[in-house]
Amino acid sequence: MNEPFLSLVLCGAKSIESRFSQKRCAPYGQVSDGDLILLKENSGPVVAIAVAGEIRHFQLDELSWETIWSDYRVPICADEQFVTQQIEASYATLIQLRAVLPLADISVEKRDRRGWVVLSERRSQLHLL
Repeated sequence: MNEPFLSLVLCGAKSIESRFSQKRCAPYGQVSDGDLILLKENSGPVVAIAVAGEIRHFQLDELSWETIWSDYRVPICADEQFVTQQIEASYATLIQLRAVLPLADISVEKRDRRGWVVLSERRSQLHLL
């Protein structure tokens, strides 16, 4: 996760993580209520764990953008610049983050640019975000 969003999650100001993409890729359709999510600094260590709450998936169009902006802007901590950066996206996943627990820094060997990695295909999934 990039700053300032990671810090906003850790202090409780940001309660929904959003992921936007041009293609249907994780976490779209691959995260469920109750899944564990590891929160990792961009190019850094894992610093927290959270439980996924309510999940919303959107195929983006004018109406879904209006819904995201009106209903989720505050818990996502999105401003107009944030929306402008996502304007080319076709899909969005909104994940309510519950029970966020900071951890001692945990190093992981992740060398690709994916922002979301599914670590297990079982129902009790563990995700790296």
